[in-house]
Amino acid sequence: MAPDRSHISPELIACPRCGERSIDLREYRSLMALSADLALFALDCPRCSAKVSTIRYIPPSLRDAVDFAAIKAGAGMGQVR
Repeated sequence: MAPDRSHISPELIACPRCGERSIDLREYRSLMALSADLALFALDCPRCSAKVSTIRYIPPSLRDAVDFAAIKAGAGMGQVR
């Protein structure tokens, strides 16, 4: 399943329950990196408090933090080859 690229900004997604379009990936509850540029995000809708999960490309504004966390955890993405 390819990630949905139909959202307005690489950082914003819409809530599937109420349609709120200001859910910011940078305010994730949890993030699981699936590859160097793809992650599973868990978020909370600011309008209806729905628990939202989505697979998206990691926004450029989060890449350094994700890389640093991978290095610190000794994860495959953070290892120098």
